[in-house]
Amino acid sequence: MTTRPDPLTPPDSDLGDFAFMPLMVARLRKSKAWVKAKRNPALGFYMMNLWMAAWHEVPAGSLEDDDDVLMDAAMCEPAKWARVREDALRGWVLCSDGRLYHPVVCEQVMDAWTSKLERRDRNEHENNRKRLEREERSKLFAELKAAGIHKPWNTSLADLRATVQVLTTLQPADGPTPDRNLSAGQVEDSPGTVRDLSRLRQGQGQGQGQGYIKEKEPAAASSPGSTAQDSAGAPPPSPSPSPTSSRPTQIAVLLRGWERARGAMCTVTSSNPHVNAWAEHGVTDEQLREAYDLAVQDREKNHDPSGINAGFLDVFVSKVLNPAPGESRVKAVPPTDPLAWTLKWSGVEAKAKELGIEQQPGELSPAFKARVHAAAGITDEDRRRVLADFGERI
Repeated sequence: MTTRPDPLTPPDSDLGDFAFMPLMVARLRKSKAWVKAKRNPALGFYMMNLWMAAWHEVPAGSLEDDDDVLMDAAMCEPAKWARVREDALRGWVLCSDGRLYHPVVCEQVMDAWTSKLERRDRNEHENNRKRLEREERSKLFAELKAAGIHKPWNTSLADLRATVQVLTTLQPADGPTPDRNLSAGQVEDSPGTVRDLSRLRQGQGQGQGQGYIKEKEPAAASSPGSTAQDSAGAPPPSPSPSPTSSRPTQIAVLLRGWERARGAMCTVTSSNPHVNAWAEHGVTDEQLREAYDLAVQDREKNHDPSGINAGFLDVFVSKVLNPAPGESRVKAVPPTDPLAWTLKWSGVEAKAKELGIEQQPGELSPAFKARVHAAAGITDEDRRRVLADFGERI
């Protein structure tokens, strides 16, 4: 008694949503089955119909071992089926589940079925990630609301985390929290950290909907009646030096405010390594503003609508702190990030021209860009830095 082989595809394999069935043309034309089909074109028609019918069966790649079903799938007249049956079913294998399987069709089925399962897993993981992100956002919004801080609904998760981190740092471990019914600046005497927390909340009525917490300068926060005149007229004075722990927050708030004033989006937070480095180095508000203006000039010169992120601004902060000998800061040409060329196609073309590389006829743009990156010595570390500084993958 001959033992039938196990089915060649899983019993639940279903490719009903795969409208396309791969056809290995070179392999087919060299097969013995196709040699017979050349002599009898109708036979090739029957074979193709059987393969296509099996593609959308369950299990995929199989057919029921029943002549009526097979004739219908092959679109063959009953009178002819007995004569062509053996040749039409050449290569098909009867397996232990009583169904016919075609090994070559099943190879393509397994590739498609595996990709379908992988895509399903990716979608499930992505849906789970989004669910966890929504839960975390709800929790962070609730924590901020409990502290009297209101953020717009589209605030990024990174900004929410950074704000809660700042709030946690400023919140005292023990002792009463400030009375929220008190007006801005009129906080009961308590440890310095509580005063900082009150300052974090000040100006919210003006700052809501702008995507960040509006911080007032220490000088304004210390005098209860001084905010009215500041909000109506000239910009408030620059903050005086403060401890390193709160300086990154001041820098981040300044950058977001400057970017908002020119209608750009900025997601810089106090946890950014560049921001912390500037704070530790003692960069003043005036130096930061000078570097920011140079960065804006560079964006406008290159007709680049992108926002001023910390990585891009760091180049100009370094320029302001370390000007070239004999160079006037006013006349100096703002430097650009050495990897900025990777962000635009015009930059890739310019770098290719510099390296003497030409795009070959028929060469796709991604392949050409990959050659230019390789010739320019772009490393994985460079790609990670561009992603961190500019938010783009190259």
